[in-house]
Amino acid sequence: MAENFARMFFRNAINLALPVMVCPGTRAVFKDGDQLSLDIDSGILKKLTSGKTLKAEALPPNIQQILMSGGLVEVTKEKLARQAAA
Repeated sequence: MAENFARMFFRNAINLALPVMVCPGTRAVFKDGDQLSLDIDSGILKKLTSGKTLKAEALPPNIQQILMSGGLVEVTKEKLARQAAA
């Protein structure tokens, strides 16, 4: 979770199945050591000590699928397995 990511870092993280989300305002609300809760599906980031919440930008369905599959390598393996079975 961050206010922004370099495009290449963002794609590489997704390809490795590391969930990264853009959430404007995080620097103003959260400080080092804060305990947070994140619901990736809804994009809600919550500061547990104060209850303050922020809404992250939603991840497109294709990126969600890559994350759920375990990364781009796993997506590719699944695709090749389906093609081999056909």
